[in-house]
Amino acid sequence: MTLAVLVLMCAAKTSTAQDVPDFYQENTNGDTLYYKIIGDNEVRVFYTSEDYDQYARLTGTLVIPSTVTNQGTTYTVTAVGNFGSTNYSAVDIPNTVTVLEQDCFSQCTTLTAVTLPNSVFEIGQGAFYGCTALATVTLPNSVWVIGDGAFGGDTALRSVTLPDSTSLVGDVPFGGCTGLTQPLYNSTHLMFFPQDYSGEYTIPDGIHTVCGGVFELCEGLTAVHFPSSIEIIGRGCFYQCTGLTSVELPQRLGVVMENLFWGCTSLQSVDITSTVLMRIGSCAFSGCSSLTSVTLPNSDYEYSIYSDAFSGCNLQSIVIPASVSRLGNEVFYGNNALTSIIMKGSTPPTIEEGTFVLNVSSDGTTYLDPVVTVPCGAEPTYRANEYWNRITTIEEDCSSIEDLDALDAKIYSNGGQIVVEGAEQNTVTLLDINGRTLATKQDYDAPLRFDVPATGTYMVKIGRHAARKIVVMK
Repeated sequence: MTLAVLVLMCAAKTSTAQDVPDFYQENTNGDTLYYKIIGDNEVRVFYTSEDYDQYARLTGTLVIPSTVTNQGTTYTVTAVGNFGSTNYSAVDIPNTVTVLEQDCFSQCTTLTAVTLPNSVFEIGQGAFYGCTALATVTLPNSVWVIGDGAFGGDTALRSVTLPDSTSLVGDVPFGGCTGLTQPLYNSTHLMFFPQDYSGEYTIPDGIHTVCGGVFELCEGLTAVHFPSSIEIIGRGCFYQCTGLTSVELPQRLGVVMENLFWGCTSLQSVDITSTVLMRIGSCAFSGCSSLTSVTLPNSDYEYSIYSDAFSGCNLQSIVIPASVSRLGNEVFYGNNALTSIIMKGSTPPTIEEGTFVLNVSSDGTTYLDPVVTVPCGAEPTYRANEYWNRITTIEEDCSSIEDLDALDAKIYSNGGQIVVEGAEQNTVTLLDINGRTLATKQDYDAPLRFDVPATGTYMVKIGRHAARKIVVMK
């Protein structure tokens, strides 16, 4: 089930929700409107009826007053609530209204025109969902928020004018608007993309958000190119884009969202270049059955890879950077060819009992048993951690460590210090096992001494060349 369908179903289920009015009055054309006090001298206007046939008799133009007086108190109408499933053909909204609430005009299938004043700043989730006769939408510059599926399923929609003021947009705001034939965006948000598009697409410069579900089911999309400005790509954005073969995600991307590439069966390689990544969401690449290569970033932040992120892929090996702090449940489920996991961090990420579950069947659960390669000296640390101790083969990679004997240098530990002798006036650098510099000193004949914080494994680099030697403090 697609993200667009889920959003639209939610709108459909809630579109007939009832509200309890504080009072009611007739408007200028004789319709009874109901009011709920929501603040100091402010009210929400809506319609309610236990007789659903009554909705069909509400026709013509809905005229919403700017103020209404009840028992000597005058209230300002600032919000529009439920008028879903009514048969109005047009709506006249006063410039006192700031919020169009969730589902307020959903399934108004006869609504052809709506005039929004320059006071409205929020259009709620599903507000105009299923308005199948609505052909043109012009949003004023005041609109700041557009909710999930706000215009979803408006199949007659042919023209949309978006203000640059809109800065918070939900998933699939125009999902299922089959009458739209061109990508739809303002200066910051890409909000719609036609499913029948074929070929490559370059997102315009300056766009920082691609809304959730925008490219879903676009089977003809073969490649997408991201500008450096992209920071957010919404969940399920490329759901079942079966024509995609490779993707390079932008450097400022904060999160790889849930279901982002779900079912992209032709996707063979993914390069995640972000330096600010904070998570890879559940099922992000689930069902990408051709995916054999993934490049994960060493982010400036610790990040987690959530459950089923790579389930149903065809990975044979994967490198896990030191900045990955957690691997979720069944993260590699179904990757039958995965035999090698290379860990770059000396401290193992947290894993769950089911992290390396490969398959679950009536005959029992099977587990991955890959060769796990860890940094030199880190194997005991991995063995000491829960669930990592179940891995049969954990190997240390010491291939980058070079002997210092050729430099005739002497390195040893003494009383909580690492001592370096004979460095011949070279710069000497002390590093931790992950290659992070701890201290740098210059040798002037006398032995150099580095105070170290604790028992552990350290590297020493002498001179400009990376001649290094592991020193284990006892």
